[in-house]
Amino acid sequence: MQAPSSPSSPRGPLRTSAQLQKSIIIIVAFLLFLGLVALGVLASAFGSAGIFVVGLFGLFGRIGGAASAYAALTAGIVVWAAGEYWFEWSTPYLAAVGAALAAYLAAAALAPRRLAAAR
Repeated sequence: MQAPSSPSSPRGPLRTSAQLQKSIIIIVAFLLFLGLVALGVLASAFGSAGIFVVGLFGLFGRIGGAASAYAALTAGIVVWAAGEYWFEWSTPYLAAVGAALAAYLAAAALAPRRLAAAR
């Protein structure tokens, strides 16, 4: 086995300094990554509550239209932002999904009915 290099040897402090620099770089990169993850979570929650409701009704429902979709998207964004930043709720996303669902159904109920022949 080889004895560990001493600080007086030419490679000892240089190798330790390089390891310290690499460790600092890894820690900084990790902290930046955590910031990017937080931004990713923020971006995915921002408008997805309304998109989820619109997607479900668009694929599986026969009620609603463009006005319902706009209402659901707007309600989802507004309720999520208010719950996240103003009221500081623990689950703003669930409240946003509920508000988007209510807005979609309300707009679909208030929309003028089209005749079956017009479709």
